[in-house]
This record gives sequence, structure tokens and C-alpha cells, in this order.
Amino acid sequence: MIAVRLQTPNKIRDLQRGLYLKAKREPKFRFYLLHDKVWREDILEHAYRLVRANGGAPGIDGVTFQSIENGEGEAQFLSKLWQELTQVLAEAATEKGVWDEAVVDDPTL
Repeated sequence: MIAVRLQTPNKIRDLQRGLYLKAKREPKFRFYLLHDKVWREDILEHAYRLVRANGGAPGIDGVTFQSIENGEGEAQFLSKLWQELTQVLAEAATEKGVWDEAVVDDPTL
């Protein structure tokens, strides 16, 4: 297998750099809302491609890249994953009484 190096998109690199700088400037700062960054479409797509290029193994659900690409396809899989993440985190936040729909609806996140 030939090694593939994927370039991290600038938008993701900017987020990484911003979080890094914030953590260095304020070591006691707690990043409570990072989950809203993890489910961003561009981050999910890049993570999928990184794991795919690295020959990632099936997850706990047993789903392989081959089954995704021969079945529903990457875009549909990532869309479904985004919906599942949103639902699970919304339910958890609602139980705590802290959910805000603007978090999911804001395209800048």
C-alpha cells in the first residue's frame, strides 16, 4: 500500500491553531463546547478521508469502507453520521437543560 498524505484544509487548520493558541494563553480554560466543532461537515469529511487513506479498520459496528462505498456512499454515510451525532448530543444537552438549536443551525460552526 502506498502512503497517502492528505493536506488539512485551511479552515480546519485555522480552528486547530485557534484552539491551540487559546489553550496556551489560558491553561486553565475549559473547552466545554468542542462537540459542536467535531460534527462540522468539513471536519467529518476530512476525518473520513484521513482514516480511509490510513486503511482504517471497521468500527465497533463492523461497517467497512468497502460496505459504505458500495452501499450508501460517502456523502450519505457522513450525512447520516451528522444526524446521529446531532440527535445524541441534543438529547444529552436537553436532559441537562442547556440545548440551544442555534448551535446546530449556525453554518459558521
